Amino acid sequence: MKYRGWILLSFMLIGFSAQADVAAGKQLHAQAKCLSCHAAQPYDREKTPTFDALVKRVAGCSQNFNTGWFDDEIRDVAEYLNREYYRFES
Repeated sequence: MKYRGWILLSFMLIGFSAQADVAAGKQLHAQAKCLSCHAAQPYDREKTPTFDALVKRVAGCSQNFNTGWFDDEIRDVAEYLNREYYRFES
């Protein structure tokens, strides 16, 4: 019976750690100066129609500009962009 509580708590913590950090994404976005390229037309839903496509675009920019972002940081930036501009269900 005691173990059930610990197991439930463990699953809850795993769920929280898997969620993206929007604040970190905002900071990474600013540090990378993403708007220096995207300022004229900041983030277009027609070119990026889904959240998965958004993650792929962020990963592509990260690779092209050699940001050194890890997968979780790419997800953080995608979540930030989603909340700020796109509003996809993720």
